[in-house]
Amino acid sequence: MSTKLLKLALAGLILLTSSFAHASLISHSGYTLDTETNIVSGETLEWLQWDETAGLTVEQVLNDYDGWSLANSSHMAQLFSDFFPEYTWLEDENLNQDHWGTFGVDGIHTNFVELFGATYTVPADRQALYFDEYAVTSAYFGYDDDQDGAINAAYVRDGYGFASSGSEIPPVAVLYSDWVTPADQGQSRYGVALVRTAGGAATTVAVPEPNILAIFALGLLALGCRRLLK
Repeated sequence: MSTKLLKLALAGLILLTSSFAHASLISHSGYTLDTETNIVSGETLEWLQWDETAGLTVEQVLNDYDGWSLANSSHMAQLFSDFFPEYTWLEDENLNQDHWGTFGVDGIHTNFVELFGATYTVPADRQALYFDEYAVTSAYFGYDDDQDGAINAAYVRDGYGFASSGSEIPPVAVLYSDWVTPADQGQSRYGVALVRTAGGAATTVAVPEPNILAIFALGLLALGCRRLLK
């Protein structure tokens, strides 16, 4: 009898432990992703992962995500400067800017995609064409300050190569000028770059409330311990 109760108590302890598992944190270049909230935290700003809003327009996202605002050219220039400091990124919405990495050597582009979420990966039926990873994270940003009807886009791709020809394509980070108009937004390969001030109310770590599974596990554990002590 006591053996059965001990097993029940151990099972309850396992259930209790699993119900309070912590989200994992991934850090690169001074930015940290919380995989539970899908928020990337920097020193002064928080970013929502770009793949969270893939396929939506800026208007849709700003209506649906309270407390967030659209990243501007200054935000994006600082973000890219933190990850790709070899290039001088300017706060200029009318300037196309790009920085190419080295194939098979430079991993910072891959790290960036991991943090901000891939908005595009090679479909399964085409993966045999490539001999290296191919993933992209990209997002709309900017406020069309010059009133030309278009906003910008950020694009980061890891390196890849073609299996048939053996050619190697290095990774790249790009800030595109006047990339999209409101009518052309909503492409599935692009998210929307949302930011907010770090340390706001929404970032407060909440104490998880005990759920039904956790309460049941505690009950099993208490019952088993009580019987074993008799």
